[in-house]
Amino acid sequence: MAQTSHRADSDESLLSGQEGTEAIPGAPVEYFKQSPEHIHRSASDDLEVILCKIRCNIDKLHGIDHENQNFGAHVFVELRFENQAHLWRRFEQYTAILNDKEDKDKDVSMFDEADMGDMKFIQKIGMQMTLYNEVADLTETTPKQFVMKGHDLMVIWAFRAVFGEEFEYYDFPVDFQEFAVRIRFGVPLRDGKGRRLKVMAHSDHGDRVTSRFAKSSFTMNNMWTMGSLVAVSQESTKPEENYLEDVFQVVKVHVCALRHARFYISNIMVPMFVFVLLAATSFCVPREEVADRLSVSLTLVLVSVAFRFTVPTPLPPIGYFSLLDWHTTLCNIFITLIVAENAVAGLLSGPDAARFDQMEVMLCWTTIGLFVLLDGILAIVMVCRWRANRCKFNDHRGF
Repeated sequence: MAQTSHRADSDESLLSGQEGTEAIPGAPVEYFKQSPEHIHRSASDDLEVILCKIRCNIDKLHGIDHENQNFGAHVFVELRFENQAHLWRRFEQYTAILNDKEDKDKDVSMFDEADMGDMKFIQKIGMQMTLYNEVADLTETTPKQFVMKGHDLMVIWAFRAVFGEEFEYYDFPVDFQEFAVRIRFGVPLRDGKGRRLKVMAHSDHGDRVTSRFAKSSFTMNNMWTMGSLVAVSQESTKPEENYLEDVFQVVKVHVCALRHARFYISNIMVPMFVFVLLAATSFCVPREEVADRLSVSLTLVLVSVAFRFTVPTPLPPIGYFSLLDWHTTLCNIFITLIVAENAVAGLLSGPDAARFDQMEVMLCWTTIGLFVLLDGILAIVMVCRWRANRCKFNDHRGF
């Protein structure tokens, strides 16, 4: 088959996508590599490679659910097989003869058997596309259609569904998220008939990937900064997921987002920092008045705990600490230390009371200074993580 059917050098080069490839200028590293124009037959691997270019637009993204870690999306998928329209027309004639019940001879000798086998393979590719990470019933707005445009054969599919995604909250509230739609092709990497599917990202004449995200339809721009370019990368299923241990190709189509952190910084992190400083004012109460000291510090303990659970955050019950959790825990630890110091201060009396007063002043400033130092280090880490995520976002968003 012209331009779409080639021979593979080796299994390793096709699976890795590294050998004999060229990166798309201006595109993220996750994008598919451009394949060389000619892949010659190898003595060790006689597989015919069917090349397919994919364009995937995310028209709408909505219903971001952090509790259940999923989101809804409207997606448009286009598979393009270049210079295959004429063979598809021949294939339609071929299938019409085979399906004609009145034609008992069914003479198909005028059709090339290899070309018709390739068309069957392409038909199987288009019809057996499925969603790999959907978590709710799929609603198709446009069934899969085979369309001829010029010399190219295209498979068009539009749908909306809810997709599961394991969000990462290590850097929350300055985190970077990927909203990914994974499309699985129902053809194994080895189909058993000497063919293999190879997918590339569709690009324009300037080698820019043409998949896009419709930012104008996104209604949560006050919470997220979204990129306009849809990143396309390839994955594969695991052999243990199939009883025949077949490996299937999965295309990951994702749009990247950077969270707006101002709300969480101004409404959670800054108040918690102030609570610790207010708890330290209990040292202004005379050391002998233990009850008054404890009433101040314990009240702030209750306030900090109630405040943390009152102010809403999108975090699910994850099994690790986010940056916000580290900050909250640090504040609670130092408020607890201040309460312990106030409780012990009342026991320090006697002839060395003056020396104890000096020690307490030193201990007070040491506690406050250590807290400010550790919280400052955490703030520096947060800024560094924000800058790193910002750079990662800029590499993906397509500007």
